[in-house]
Amino acid sequence: MGIKGKKKKSERDMKFEKKLAARAISEWKNQYPRYSSLKEVLRVARAGSVEVFWSLLIEDVQRSSHFFESTLNKTAAKVAEASREGDTKTILDGYEVLLKLQNFRDLSTTGFRKIVKKADKVFSDRKSVV
Repeated sequence: MGIKGKKKKSERDMKFEKKLAARAISEWKNQYPRYSSLKEVLRVARAGSVEVFWSLLIEDVQRSSHFFESTLNKTAAKVAEASREGDTKTILDGYEVLLKLQNFRDLSTTGFRKIVKKADKVFSDRKSVV
């Protein structure tokens, strides 16, 4: 971040797709929303695309949610065991995973919010054209 908590202009102006690619944790890349694919479905939206889009979106939400929840639970179990054993390194490693999960959650939530907003606009425009 820049001065006084303001984001640098280059970061603020970056399209979300690029931001997602730049900030996504590489070993977890398949767990994030398929923002580009969902955006492409919207771009070519036709009569049957509404169901296709929502089906893909639900699949992404479920996959991301499952990954987040299972990673959180595994990390919590490891940290709990490490704290009983006094294993400081494992506790710190768990903290790092939690920070990565926070980043994952923030990027995923933003991606889902943005793509649903785009879908709402595309599909409401399609109804008014018909």
